[in-house]
Parts: sequence; C-alpha cells; structure tokens
Amino acid sequence: MKKIVLMILALLLCVAVAQAEDVTPTATPSPTPVPDIIAQPEKEERRVTTTATPRPADAPLPEDEFIANVVEIARRMDMLTKSSVYYNYCNRSGATWTRWQALTRGDHTTPVRILSLDGESLRMALTGGEPENSPWFDLGRQELRQDMVTSLPDVMYVGMDSDDVSTCRSLARYKVYASDMPDDCGLLILLYEDAVPIVSPWYSNEGAVCVCAFLMPDEVLEACQTPEDVSAWFAGLGMPEVSFEEVTW
Repeated sequence: MKKIVLMILALLLCVAVAQAEDVTPTATPSPTPVPDIIAQPEKEERRVTTTATPRPADAPLPEDEFIANVVEIARRMDMLTKSSVYYNYCNRSGATWTRWQALTRGDHTTPVRILSLDGESLRMALTGGEPENSPWFDLGRQELRQDMVTSLPDVMYVGMDSDDVSTCRSLARYKVYASDMPDDCGLLILLYEDAVPIVSPWYSNEGAVCVCAFLMPDEVLEACQTPEDVSAWFAGLGMPEVSFEEVTW
C-alpha cells in the first residue's frame, strides 16, 4: 500500500512540473539538425554533373489523342533503353551492354510510319474459319480482347534467342488512359528512320484504353516500306495472312 501511495505522489509531482513549464507550441517548428553522414576532407571539392532527362512530351506529339499516347509510351521505353542505370539494375537477362544497345538501337522519338491491324481483322485471322458466333473469340468479352492482343508479342518472338526475348520483355511498357473510344482492340507497328521497330498491341474497355510497347528487333521488319511489306513479314512469322493499313496523323 505504501508503494502505491508513493507512485501516486510521484505522478502528481510530474504533472505539476509539466504544468509549470511553458508548453506553448511554436508557429514554425525548427528543423532538427542532422550531422553530415560522410565527412568531407579539407580542401576537397566534389563536383557532380548531371544531364537533364528528356521527357516523353518534350518533342511535339501527334494531335490525334490515340496516336499521341502510342508515340509517348514508345518514347518512355526509349528512355529506359538509353539508361545505363536501368541496364545495371534491371538487366535480368545478362545481356552485355553491346548486345543491349543492338537490341534497342536508334532514336524512337517519332516514327516515320505506323501500320495498323484492327481487332476484327485479328479475330478473323486467328479464328481461322470459326463460326461467327463462336464463344472462343468473342471480342465482346473484354478478357478475350485483352488476352488476344497481349499474347501477340510472345507469338512474334518465337524463334528469337531466349535471352534477347527476356531483354525485350524487361523493357516493355504500357499505359492506361481515359477515352471515349468504343470497346475494341488491335495491333500497331511503329517503324523509324534508323531504329529498331516497336510493336504496340492495345485494347479499349468501358472508357479506358491500354496501350503497350514492345521492341521488335527484326531486320526484315525494319526494312519494310509499305503495308504490304508488313503484311508479308507478319505472315512470314507463321501468322495468318492479314492486311495492315497505314495510319495517317
């Protein structure tokens, strides 16, 4: 009992002391001083030079919203391909820097031409004569549209070195943005003046569009000049015969 009384008295004493102190908070708390983590040797001056990283929208984008987003996501991937930091920390394929540069070569700021394959053409090509009401490729179902277009790069990578495929997949990017486009899907091929082509599968659903970007290091595709050339290249991969169309913007 005596110990309990002493504890109560000690608590009362602490409360009295606290009340006697000025506890008015300051309007702007002063920062806590932090000591230097690394001591700087005397007379040593460390200079750090940095280069501003270009943003995807620094160069003009097409006025068409859909094409602008396709070009922008390709630029985002291009930024990663030029980054030695990303290479050092995210290169899980073990590709040498020389090989990395070969797979990602060129400037992907603005394509010289874009070729398009719409969702209906994809469905007709991939179903290969399935009845019109076939449940297997009903593009009215969002998950089937999504699965169909996102699996296309894997199909087109067949025959490539597995390490090269791993590198290309590690660099792939995607973005989702709000849009009033009707539910649909498709595939775009972006060709550049002197750069590795990019394939861009996409699908839209209930007011949102998902656009992807994958590198396609293929010399035959890079040399294509017309929609017919791209259609022939696509068939040469063992894919069904389809007709690509050139996009104007």
